[in-house]
Amino acid sequence: MNKQEKVKKKIAENIVTGTSINLIPPQTEEEKHIETRKVGVNMSAALALLFLFLLSIGIVGFNLFSKLDLNERKKELFALEQDVRSRGEIITSNDEILRRIKLYQNIEQSTYSANEVIDYWQDVSKDLGTISSIILAQGMNFEVSGTSKTLKDVSKLWYLLGNDKRIESLELKNVVKEETLVRFNFEGKLSFEEFSR
Repeated sequence: MNKQEKVKKKIAENIVTGTSINLIPPQTEEEKHIETRKVGVNMSAALALLFLFLLSIGIVGFNLFSKLDLNERKKELFALEQDVRSRGEIITSNDEILRRIKLYQNIEQSTYSANEVIDYWQDVSKDLGTISSIILAQGMNFEVSGTSKTLKDVSKLWYLLGNDKRIESLELKNVVKEETLVRFNFEGKLSFEEFSR
């Protein structure tokens, strides 16, 4: 008996016994095999979709975690940069203060009182002559011009200046005797240590 005959026989039995008639014919073995295969394919597709879904969730989660970690590291880097920048500003300020201290010390070391120098010349030449001009150049070099009553007073002044510890070097540039007075001109170098503050 072939398949069609079996189906017809089944239908005839159902009509005779009074049971309801199934309008959908029963599945054949081949149809059952195809149906099983479809279910297997559908399960494979569902598993593949589930795998892809889980994979995409994993990738999105990893990406989110990476972004959160990157943002946290950016915050740490920004805080570190701020700390380094503030320390750099402190170091720069400190360097500026040290530079000013050195500059002040250098200026202080090279400073002398001009009033003290003038007072010195007036004290030295008090009874021996009158100082008319004092020129102080860099390095404590000087040029002094003045007048005296006699050549003897000029020679005394020259002797006193030549033996004074406040003068490093001395040279009598010229002496001119006039009718009532003697003009003199000294050049030399003062001792900085003696006049420094």
